[in-house]
Amino acid sequence: MSDGARMVAVDSSTKKTGISLFINGELEEANLIDLSSHMGTTDERINAMGANLILMLSKWDPHMVYIEEPKGHGSNLELVRKLSEILGIVRGWCIDNSRHYEEVKPSEWRSYLGFKQGGSTKRTELKRESVEYVRNKYGILVNDDVADSVCIGDAMIKKYTDKKEN
Repeated sequence: MSDGARMVAVDSSTKKTGISLFINGELEEANLIDLSSHMGTTDERINAMGANLILMLSKWDPHMVYIEEPKGHGSNLELVRKLSEILGIVRGWCIDNSRHYEEVKPSEWRSYLGFKQGGSTKRTELKRESVEYVRNKYGILVNDDVADSVCIGDAMIKKYTDKKEN
């Protein structure tokens, strides 16, 4: 692993999780953990997702991890609970390895990148905007989960770079 400040950004899901590595503020790698065809219960899939995330975090050994905070998802409290379990796994890894951990609201990271949001903006439009952002900035075509993880990372770099300049 290269020396330098390593940051990981995560867009977690119970089926497909985007995870991106930045070294010294530059995108180094962006991956998808795809368990959408995983046979078994949701709890077994969450365990598998957690194990995959721990493997990636251990491999990349980041100094800081930023992960999207789960939204209310309407009245689906069960989904929020499942997503919170994944966040807990990542947070536990960070605590165990003395790494910075921070949850980021979707509205916060989108705001830092100047994305449309709120009002009548549909989820599909928001996802498409992330994919286009990554394609335009990095010249790579990724799915919306990976794109969101890259955007989370870029937004956090912008947030803390702007703070240093002020």
